[in-house]
Parts: sequence; C-alpha cells; structure tokens
Amino acid sequence: MLAAAFAADPLCTELFLVDRDPALLEWFTIVERVFTQCPYARVRTHPTAVAIWTRTDCPECERSLVDQLSGLLSARNRDEAKPLLEAVAQAALHQSGPNLHWLGVLPEARGRGAGRTLLDELAADAGPAWATTCNPAAVPFYRACGWTVLAERTVAGHPALTCWTLGSG
Repeated sequence: MLAAAFAADPLCTELFLVDRDPALLEWFTIVERVFTQCPYARVRTHPTAVAIWTRTDCPECERSLVDQLSGLLSARNRDEAKPLLEAVAQAALHQSGPNLHWLGVLPEARGRGAGRTLLDELAADAGPAWATTCNPAAVPFYRACGWTVLAERTVAGHPALTCWTLGSG
C-alpha cells in the first residue's frame, strides 16, 4: 500500500527514475520488515492507509534500514541516489521523541479521513511526534491536522527538492 501511496512522491520519483512501481514495492517491503521487528516501532494499517512510527530512536533498526535500502539502490544501479538520501537526512531537522517515518494513503482514498485516523492513533500511542516530508502536497494535510512546520529546507544539491520537518502538539 505504501508503494502505491508514494508513487508520485517527489523524493521517490528522484530515487527511481525507471521501474518505479516494482522498486517502491521492494523499498517498502524492506521498510515494513525492519519496522515490524523493531520493539519501538508501530505499524498501523487502515483499509486505505498505513502509518509507521517509532516511539523512540532505535539506532540498530536505523542502521539495518539504511544498509538494506542502500543494497536495494545498488542492486538497481542507483548508487548515485545514495547522496540524495544523505542530503535529505541532513535537510531534516531531527527532533527527539516519537517519529512518524511513513504515512501513506492510497491516492484514490485521499480526503476521506484515513490519514487523520492514523495520526490520531499516533497521538494516542506516542503523544507529540515529528515527521519529515519532501512532498509539498503533504504539508497542507499535516497543517489541517494541527501539525506545524518546524523547518523548511532546500535539499543540498537538489534545489527543486524541499524538505519539511513538522511537529504535532
């Protein structure tokens, strides 16, 4: 579901210029596998949406995720995309506390409340949280849900790509 939700995401389109759908399916299979094994992570699904967050940082899972996703990029001959991921990580304003890593709603289901429902679950489970997105279309959604923009930064070396860090509560 996350692969379909992120197919038009600006960062994902930069990462996978060709064969995007199968690449994203592989990408999010890795993401789900790593986070479902993490004791600090929560994976919540709705019939048309998925959210993945961690209640606290887990360096072990982060390392595993980076290693596996880097391996995927290498296998797809996208080693030149690794500096892009590093630049996005540097553009994000890292916050302490719960982190919403992924929130995806199927395009045909947007505007029907599934994303807000999952954000409400996040708030009930973890309290105030933070998230980072490179999708300008997501920022109004977060604002409508009461989140605020903590930082807006251009991704170094990619002037057409902006990274927003947002916070709830």
